Amino acid sequence: MTREPGDLPFEIKLCRAGCSGRVHYSSQGLPWQPSVPHPISIPAVVRLTMSDDKNQIPQAADVTIFVCTNCREASDSEARPGIPLLEALSRAAEGKPLAVKPVTCLANCEKSPSAAFNHRSGWSYVFGHLSLENVDDIVAGAMMLAADERGFLPLRGRPACLRGKGMTARIPPFHHHEDMPS
Repeated sequence: MTREPGDLPFEIKLCRAGCSGRVHYSSQGLPWQPSVPHPISIPAVVRLTMSDDKNQIPQAADVTIFVCTNCREASDSEARPGIPLLEALSRAAEGKPLAVKPVTCLANCEKSPSAAFNHRSGWSYVFGHLSLENVDDIVAGAMMLAADERGFLPLRGRPACLRGKGMTARIPPFHHHEDMPS
């Protein structure tokens, strides 16, 4: 089975049964079952960070920055501004607890180019109207999110490109719970 750009995301599970840290995934039609051989396996795609303690196991990135690579500039049907943004963010995030990954579409085309932050156990955010000039601010915002123990990106101190017209959505984590108003 091969994946093509635009395919729906696959369910990803980390195999803990002696599979050498490989990630196994299956489409909705092929549910992952530990009792049967895995039809597809790929290496885990996360940037790992090491502490000063050489014996400590590497940790997965605290925040993943997804960059839309599909939108095109209105003036040029071939130029995709997300691709150079992805490359610049990858360089700027080196050595930080951040992963930078391409995503085919963030459904934020009116605000292209777009990026999303996903905290490993916290909130997710979608931003638009970004540019190469915003790379340092995007990384600074992602680091603010990574540093917050609640996994929440505070508005105070957030770079200007990540607020106002640049902010598209804030998505709570799956485990989020608020009391219903009475």
